[in-house]
Amino acid sequence: VRLAPQVWDLDTHEAKLQRAALLKDEGNALFKGGKTSRAVKKYQAAMSFVETEYELTEAEKEAQKPVKTSLHLNLAACGVKAGMWVSVVDNCEEALRLQPGHTKALLRRGKAHVGLEMWRDAQLDFEAVLATEGSAEIPDAKRELARLKQKMRQQDQ
Repeated sequence: VRLAPQVWDLDTHEAKLQRAALLKDEGNALFKGGKTSRAVKKYQAAMSFVETEYELTEAEKEAQKPVKTSLHLNLAACGVKAGMWVSVVDNCEEALRLQPGHTKALLRRGKAHVGLEMWRDAQLDFEAVLATEGSAEIPDAKRELARLKQKMRQQDQ
C-alpha cells in the first residue's frame, strides 16, 4: 500500500508547495460538493506542508504566503458554513497577518463578528471592505452591513 507523501518525505520547498496546492484543490472540490468537514481535513493537511518556515529563504517564505493565506481563507469559509465563529476569526486574523487588508478575510471576519454578536467589530470589517476600490467583495459587504444595521436597530428597540 502506497501512502500519500508526508511533509518529511518531501525535501524541496517546491515539492511541498505543489503537495499543498494539490491538497487544497482536493479540499476545494469537497467544499463545493458540500463535504465541509472532509474539506477541512484536506486544508489542514495542506497547511502542514507550508506552516514551517524553518530553513527557508526569504523568497521561499514570500512564495508560500499566498498559499497559506488561501488555506486560512478556505478554513474560514468552512467555519462560516459550520457557524464556528471563533475559528473563522482566528483563520481570518492569520490571513490578514500574511496579507493585510485582504478583503475576503475582512468580509469573513465581519460575518464571524456578527455571529459572535460583536457588532462594532463587524461594522468596522464591512466598512474596511467598502473602503477598497474595485473589490469583488463590495456587494457582499454592503449586504452584510445592511443586515447588521437592521439587527442593531432591532436590538435597540
